[in-house]
Amino acid sequence: MNVQFKSEQTQITQVVFFVHDEFLDFLDSECDELFNGKREIRMNPSLFNAKDERSSIDLAMFWKIKEGDSRLLLSHPEEMSYVITVALLEKDLKSILEKVRVDSQVNVNQLFPLNHFSNVELIFQKSPA
Repeated sequence: MNVQFKSEQTQITQVVFFVHDEFLDFLDSECDELFNGKREIRMNPSLFNAKDERSSIDLAMFWKIKEGDSRLLLSHPEEMSYVITVALLEKDLKSILEKVRVDSQVNVNQLFPLNHFSNVELIFQKSPA
């Protein structure tokens, strides 16, 4: 899986994940653990092989089930280091898992309402096998 960052003069950074079926299988199994009570899952940078045109990017991603409202947060703790937190209602997470299996591209921000503090546009795009 590859990751592409795009940031313009807005408060929203677009992150595109180019994913293969193997990654989707991994995500499904990890999310099953969330549905069964695990607090959060962490996807380490090695999973993403994240690169942009300028240099390597260190990326960690946390997935959580939460009450209230869904939000997508991007933090930038160090130069070329990013953390994405995907904190979602259970029904919203299930919606992502369903859509990403059938559609070639899924913009998570367009699937359901997000908290106004969300600051990242998260897109999953299928890569050819």
